[in-house]
Amino acid sequence: MIFPHRIWIIGMIAGSITLFGASLQSENTSPSPMTQAQQPNLLFEGGNAAILATRHNFFIKYDDEVTGGCLPRPSRLRDKLELEMRRNGLLMSEKKSTLNDTLTLSALGFKVGRGYCAVTLTLTLESWVGVRVPYAQGNPSGELTLVPMQFIVGQYLLTGTRRSMQKRLEKVAAELGDTLYLQISRSRDKIFRKYPTIRNNYRKMIESNQ
Repeated sequence: MIFPHRIWIIGMIAGSITLFGASLQSENTSPSPMTQAQQPNLLFEGGNAAILATRHNFFIKYDDEVTGGCLPRPSRLRDKLELEMRRNGLLMSEKKSTLNDTLTLSALGFKVGRGYCAVTLTLTLESWVGVRVPYAQGNPSGELTLVPMQFIVGQYLLTGTRRSMQKRLEKVAAELGDTLYLQISRSRDKIFRKYPTIRNNYRKMIESNQ
């Protein structure tokens, strides 16, 4: 499960997204007016899902701090993560920029005793979001600033023989890719259903980039 690393900016996220409330209608029903109280409120109900729902292009960074021969082919972990994400339809970027979300896959471990290892594998997502700056009304360059928002996608501690550690870590790296995709998919189900404007604007952006 993904948890925000910086809870303090959640209440300010609405500064970068236009609030929208609309009734959900089927094709065979006539529109019915909704009161303001009935409309979904992005400020209080969007949360982390509102940010995760539109994540689609990622730059993967790998940090290897494993010693003692416990991970002889570290680049394989990044490959396994990228392969799983591509299978799930997510896009990869070769260069890091503020427009692309950064996934950091970190491995930290060492040899324990004779022929055994202990390794921690962590996947973190960093997304840049625009938040409204207090008292910035009338500022010539606007009221928004970019702030990095971090989520821990997953973290595993593995112990066992040095001989088996490489394959076990590769399997976990692939599982972390699936975990990220699942969280994004669930966020889209929630946000796109409640806020059709976000769904429509996101789809237009995807179509324009194809």
